[in-house]
Amino acid sequence: MRFKPILALWLLLIALSGNAFGQTSLPWARSEQTKGPEKEEILESQLPLVRARIEGSSEVWVGQAVPLNVEVIVPSWFTGAPRFPELEVPNAVTLSPEAAVNFVVQSAVKTFSAQGRRYLIFPQGKGKYTVPSAKVEVTYAMPDGKSSAPKYLTSPSLIFEAWVPAGAEGAKYFLTTKNFHISQSLDRKLEDLEVGDSIIRTVNMTAEDTVGMTLPPLSFEAPEGIRLYTGVPKISEKAERGRIEATRTETTTYV
Repeated sequence: MRFKPILALWLLLIALSGNAFGQTSLPWARSEQTKGPEKEEILESQLPLVRARIEGSSEVWVGQAVPLNVEVIVPSWFTGAPRFPELEVPNAVTLSPEAAVNFVVQSAVKTFSAQGRRYLIFPQGKGKYTVPSAKVEVTYAMPDGKSSAPKYLTSPSLIFEAWVPAGAEGAKYFLTTKNFHISQSLDRKLEDLEVGDSIIRTVNMTAEDTVGMTLPPLSFEAPEGIRLYTGVPKISEKAERGRIEATRTETTTYV
């Protein structure tokens, strides 16, 4: 008995490269090395302080990684690692796949220690998003060399807006990625099959710069006379040197 598996996607996948809509590549790839000095006007009387800023273009697509930098600056040096919060943004997925990075800020003749943490925010729908204030706990050296008491610094909240490109507003599923790949495999050849034999089909989807939950579910169909048993999807992400890859794997058994 031979059969030809049928895969009905019944969805619309739109894979957008940033350049197609005037976007450059995402600017959040980050080196593991310590950042070099940054020169800017900061008054010592303002320290310690925490600040937050969103990188990249003001035009954000649904599902696009929005890089958020939260940085804390002290007047001397840190006596303990700053404690950055886990951020939650409504209707968005927020990740922080990289360790905090140390750097220094130079202002006039002064040099200040700083540390920053990078967050990635993935908006899941069209509309405005409010990034809540980040509360960071920090300790640093006082003029006498002793450690300060823990200080709690709060950054201002930020707002950005996510859009869906024209023509894609009615899509059931919308995916923003610069690289999408789908593949399938069978656990046996479709030859010399007998009644009662089973075949396991595996479909694997991968996409860059997104999270697993944005990858759409698949719908499987089977010809007459074949029973279909669908497995539980496996969803995962992995991050390496600033690059995130999401994976969704679905399996189904034909009997």
